[in-house]
Amino acid sequence: MANVIDYLQWRGDLTFAQSSLNEVDSVLFVFLSYFDLEGIIPTDPENESISLKEAIMLERVHHVDRPFYGGAMIPSADIQLMARMMSRSARFANVRVTGLVSEIDREREMQFSAYTALLDDKSIFVSFKGTDDTLIGWKEDMNMSFINEVPGQRWAVEYLNYIGSVTEGGIRIGGHSKGGNLAVYAAAKCKPEIQSRIIRVYNNDGPGFTNDFLVSQEYLRVKDRVLKLVPQDSVIGMLLGNDDNYTVVRSAKSGVIQHNCYLWEVKGRHFVRHGTLTKKTLDLSRVLNQWISDKDFDTRRELTDAVYEILTSSDAKTLTDLARDRAALWRALTKVEPKKRDMVFRALTELLGEILRASVPLPAPKKRETEKTIPTPDENR
Repeated sequence: MANVIDYLQWRGDLTFAQSSLNEVDSVLFVFLSYFDLEGIIPTDPENESISLKEAIMLERVHHVDRPFYGGAMIPSADIQLMARMMSRSARFANVRVTGLVSEIDREREMQFSAYTALLDDKSIFVSFKGTDDTLIGWKEDMNMSFINEVPGQRWAVEYLNYIGSVTEGGIRIGGHSKGGNLAVYAAAKCKPEIQSRIIRVYNNDGPGFTNDFLVSQEYLRVKDRVLKLVPQDSVIGMLLGNDDNYTVVRSAKSGVIQHNCYLWEVKGRHFVRHGTLTKKTLDLSRVLNQWISDKDFDTRRELTDAVYEILTSSDAKTLTDLARDRAALWRALTKVEPKKRDMVFRALTELLGEILRASVPLPAPKKRETEKTIPTPDENR
């Protein structure tokens, strides 16, 4: 079945003036945020911008010796291939990009990055980066289970307010994984004059929110403009609180690897609709979210801090570091005080027991289940 690469081959010759921005374009803009363009995309949106084609060309020259790890569960090769194809397409090559912000702050436990694309019709697309390879990025994700507003969410609001103040026209916002969460949060919390210009918010398999946020007037004001897409075996996108405001799309693979939008099936200008989440996913999300909600905020904080301490005691800074030296993780366990180590082991044993009692299989690749697919109508070029 076709994917985003096929989409670029089919429709890459059409400019946005010929065919307006759609949900597949939003994923491509979002995936570009994972590409290493720091120091290439200008930081000053009021005075500077660069074409996407030129930015990708400069990356090949200036970052040739710099390692690139991509995003969480998204192979760097997928991101690089999409970026190269975007830079060679009439649809994306001449789009101007600007306003790059990239910040990792271990003191505040924050990993944040965003950039803005300037479209020909004077509208903009604001792209928030999801969780990258850094352990601090994963720590911020876990902090969402007990902090009402993590630093990345606060920065997303400030970024959107600033970009909105120095541009005119309609605003589209998007993100994948944590970036999808940031996109929705920023849209809900931004200034009214900015919010009134928002056309669409694309949340691609981003984790949920607290129940208080989901019933807040701020969120309800933008809810109808949010398009949350999740694959049929979504795990990340169904974490924490979710309302019924999501659409299920079909992925070419099964299990947690579906988090990679590169695997989502495309037809025309849309991702292929799947209808419903699989029973396995619904059961697993129920168990995970119940396990989290059964613990008070202090317990969640202690557990999160303990897990992070174990991971970083290995001197690793990224998941790639851990994968390269798996023995280092076991050595790290000896550096952590037994009380914290035992707490983590007890929690993981408890969670595994809950999953087994609920007869929920752990997410692993398997043959695709045969389920009814809701087709997406073909659209004319």
